[in-house]
Amino acid sequence: MIMKIKTLLLLTGILISSIVKAHTLIKEGTIKAHSITFTGKRTGSFIEVHNPKSTSNNIQAKDLKKLSDTKYKDANALTSSYLKVFTHLRIQQLLPEKNMILTFYINRSGKIKSIEYLLKNNTLITAEELESLENLLKANVTFAIPKDEDKSDDIWPVTQVVFFQKLFDMSANN
Repeated sequence: MIMKIKTLLLLTGILISSIVKAHTLIKEGTIKAHSITFTGKRTGSFIEVHNPKSTSNNIQAKDLKKLSDTKYKDANALTSSYLKVFTHLRIQQLLPEKNMILTFYINRSGKIKSIEYLLKNNTLITAEELESLENLLKANVTFAIPKDEDKSDDIWPVTQVVFFQKLFDMSANN
């Protein structure tokens, strides 16, 4: 009987530690998710988060030109990516944060090469959620590059504000 109790306690401890490890909160410094290690840097009341192994981190955003017109090839792919990562209940938990800002760095073919996130300090969003979101966005979202665009740059920044209330309303319909 004592052996069963010890085994049960050991299994409970393993389960609790894996649950805690599975949800890494965003902080300043190195933030390890499953396969991506992000870097966080506090800026006032925000934290900038990015994957230091991504392409855009060698480029100064101030040196990049903005695209004259930005359109998604499939806007549903964008919304679908957010809703695959954040459930209706999870978005409800994020409502007090109001929004998050993403800067996509896209290449000449309109594919996302890198993403930088601007989140509220003490955000409830986890590193694992950012990793899932980044993987889905890179795999599913493509931008239409205007034909008349000066293609002297290899990469362009595109910024999007994600309003959690809007996402919450959309998730209620799914």
